[in-house]
Amino acid sequence: MDLLTSIYEVVAAAAEPMLAAEVLRAVQPQTTPKLKPKDINTALAALVEGARIIGIKGLRKGSAGVCYTTRKPLDLASEALATVVSALPAAVSLTKLKALSSKPLRAWFDEALGRLIVQGGAYYLSKGKTRLVQSRPPKPSDILAGPALVTLQKVLEQANRLRRTSRTIAELLSWLDEETQEPIHIIPRPTAKRGVTAEQLRAWYMADVATASSSMIPIQATFARYQVWAKSVGEGAEVEVFKRAMKELYDSGEVMLEPHERPHELPTEQRELQVPMAFGPPGFYWGLLG
Repeated sequence: MDLLTSIYEVVAAAAEPMLAAEVLRAVQPQTTPKLKPKDINTALAALVEGARIIGIKGLRKGSAGVCYTTRKPLDLASEALATVVSALPAAVSLTKLKALSSKPLRAWFDEALGRLIVQGGAYYLSKGKTRLVQSRPPKPSDILAGPALVTLQKVLEQANRLRRTSRTIAELLSWLDEETQEPIHIIPRPTAKRGVTAEQLRAWYMADVATASSSMIPIQATFARYQVWAKSVGEGAEVEVFKRAMKELYDSGEVMLEPHERPHELPTEQRELQVPMAFGPPGFYWGLLG
């Protein structure tokens, strides 16, 4: 077996990316005469140039050396980001999350986060115009920022003066999150369809834009993801439900819409998916703002 093949097989079989010195130690027993570091470096460079392996500098914590692997950078970035997100004690901004992620893999941060959102390994949390990321699904109480929480506390204090039994802010938040065991008497209503949420639209957009050449995604591509999701939860994909959710994002100023270049040439099913804009023809493409 030639040296390049031996090195490739060692790198391909490794559970983690390897430094050149580690590759040398692993290959040395299989070769004669004794190899020198420059021999390994030359062979690794040839494998990288031939696109059989990749080298990423500074990937190993505590080492500035190049690490070699046969795995795709996006896969490495996704796994590294998943570890970071799972350890978050609270929701953080996209800027903070990127700063916490592996520096050598930050070029793939947006794609890795989009993949993680779709897979359910991370979740967006919107607070006003700020979008945060956390490791668990958002709860109703998560939307309460500092000032809102203070106001809610004051309202609760006033309400407690009129109540026979006082309630704490923790109990109120638990009720908001539907974690309380105390029965709440409400008028029964027919079970409603889940519909599609703004968070889902954002997650589907991030998944598509990660592999797209433009930040503007065809609405029909997002609708296709909605159809797959609706089928998985036993619901029918309804065009009007989808368009209403998209229109709400547009009306709130969170997304930008662009018309098709030749809307009259579109098939009927694609024309029906276009979202009305404030001015001009309806939108065929959409993209997140901010």
